[in-house]
Amino acid sequence: MITKPSMNSDPFDFQDDAPSGGTGAASGANSGANPAGEPPWLSGLNPAQRDAVLSLLGPVLVLAGAGTGKTRVLTTRIAHLIATGHAHPGEILAVTFTNKAAREMRERVEHLLGRPAAGMALGTFHSISARCCAIMPNAPGSNPISPSLIAMIRSACSNN
Repeated sequence: MITKPSMNSDPFDFQDDAPSGGTGAASGANSGANPAGEPPWLSGLNPAQRDAVLSLLGPVLVLAGAGTGKTRVLTTRIAHLIATGHAHPGEILAVTFTNKAAREMRERVEHLLGRPAAGMALGTFHSISARCCAIMPNAPGSNPISPSLIAMIRSACSNN
């Protein structure tokens, strides 16, 4: 359960998350002491990051400035959900802006898990949308989608 911060604390203060010679989750995941029984990927997270990673009830909004650990929180949360059995890789949808960011996020998740995260849908807005357009109309048992909506989405995807 996420607790409310005190009136004097900033829940998005990530100043404790300064880079430590590596990139994001992979560099911080193995640093620092681990209390007994705690997964290694939780070490090095500040309290706000830890709350976001451990929150299992619904979505979490991570709003912070550049270089503050947002990608670290997202990749650590994905790895935590998979590693603890709260989600299978095929139940994860992670959307980002660039192919480079998508590759990096996948690598970080797989590094934290220590294995491939096969089946996880992680990509750009455009690649995920294109995949949905290609898969959804032919999926057995899927809800019927208006052909005009499919045409509109395909048109929007092809204009980029």
